[in-house]
Amino acid sequence: RIQEDGGQRPQQHWMSDIVSYAYRLAVLQVLFAAVTLAFVSAPWNARLSTHPSLDRCSSRGERHRSCIQMTSSVQKVAIVGSGAAGLAASRAFVKNGIPSVVVLEKDAWSGGVWRHTEDDRSRPMYRGLRTNLPREIMAYREKPWGNDGMSDSYVTHKQVFEYLNDYKQQFDLEKMINYGCTVTQLTVGEEEDNSSQQGSPKITLEWEEQIREGGQETKKHCSDTFDAVCICNGHYAVPAPPHVDGLQEN
Repeated sequence: RIQEDGGQRPQQHWMSDIVSYAYRLAVLQVLFAAVTLAFVSAPWNARLSTHPSLDRCSSRGERHRSCIQMTSSVQKVAIVGSGAAGLAASRAFVKNGIPSVVVLEKDAWSGGVWRHTEDDRSRPMYRGLRTNLPREIMAYREKPWGNDGMSDSYVTHKQVFEYLNDYKQQFDLEKMINYGCTVTQLTVGEEEDNSSQQGSPKITLEWEEQIREGGQETKKHCSDTFDAVCICNGHYAVPAPPHVDGLQEN
């Protein structure tokens, strides 16, 4: 800085400024350290760091991976749909110790939209479809899809369907799936109805089950109550044809 008389300040003044700036910086560092220490030792952080689900994930080396954190109140789970998402969800729940997992599938098979049928044009699959993503990055973490002699990474719908069924068989998921079950109603119970129990309100599902007896098909109304429900019916369960003027008339 320049003094009012135009001369430069003496050297000792510059030294005092440097000492003053260094002192202020040290004070700011101490304040920052104090705030950080207070945040780290806060009660909410202590509760999170000691949560048993986090300890379980950490002990398995899954801190940086998705880990289902279930409380002890979740004992019975329903999964709607047994396509790619439904199969993965059922495997994850069983792997994390949920004792009762029920999968409701409206079709007579699992695999979702990846099953192609020539006579059913309501489904989004078509004969010549291939994936637009390499199979190596589409695969489940527990079942890699590659290094099996196949040269084409962009596989057909039939190969995806077979892969999903292989996954189902490998982890014994078939026993959880109830086929021919169309869910019609989901009702979340009031909290006061569960005052005697800990955890979230119960969820009631209602569905129609197709039963074949003596060559005839009948429908049976079913209902059950669950602690949690996963909706895994995807985005393509209902056809969405484009609107074209005059198309319906022709």
